[in-house]
Amino acid sequence: MSIQQNFPNTRPSLNLNFARSQKLDPRITFTRTSSATRVNSDGLIEVVPANSPRFDFDPISGECLGLLVEEQRQNLWNNSNDFTVWTKQTIGGGAVGIATTTATTSPDGNFNAYRYFVQESGSTFYSLFRGVVGISSNTTYTYSVFIKAGEISTPRLVIFDNNPGSPSFISFNVSNGTIDTIFSNASTTISTASTITNYGNGWYRCSAVWSSVVSGNAFQ
Repeated sequence: MSIQQNFPNTRPSLNLNFARSQKLDPRITFTRTSSATRVNSDGLIEVVPANSPRFDFDPISGECLGLLVEEQRQNLWNNSNDFTVWTKQTIGGGAVGIATTTATTSPDGNFNAYRYFVQESGSTFYSLFRGVVGISSNTTYTYSVFIKAGEISTPRLVIFDNNPGSPSFISFNVSNGTIDTIFSNASTTISTASTITNYGNGWYRCSAVWSSVVSGNAFQ
């Protein structure tokens, strides 16, 4: 005895399998007013022009992740990748140094990454600060930076806000790709949604997601 199942031989009229097709159906309208970045099929970060869809790829496996769509965001620190405009600070002797932009290859494949190091021994604290911006209470912000281990393998992202004597911070281990410590003070909370993501070739994208209970100023 045989049982036959008669299902209609139909196909969907609109295929939204972006990861497999890696293109948009011509019936879909896509707009974006500015350029944006993505990880391409070579595992490198590249800039995509305005109004061009971004098909994102895993930087390690090379697998297509589909169409990248993000909510609108505002960059509060322009030109933050230029470390020559950052302020250096040390406590306890020593000095912070920044080499030229030819230290190693960046996640975008260009040989333009900065090297951050201590010029003299004996420094107990060394840091870079970038600008002061106004922040609003109960608003989520994100600090992020690409870091590759060199002389320093456990960097911190520090948030100086209305409680400068005890700033919040998150420390990352860029040797093994883990988050070491999260410390939040009374006014600023760093979220456990903070991440460290492997981008290959020793590079990690370290992100601190945080919010403040009061409005005021903050700097990174």
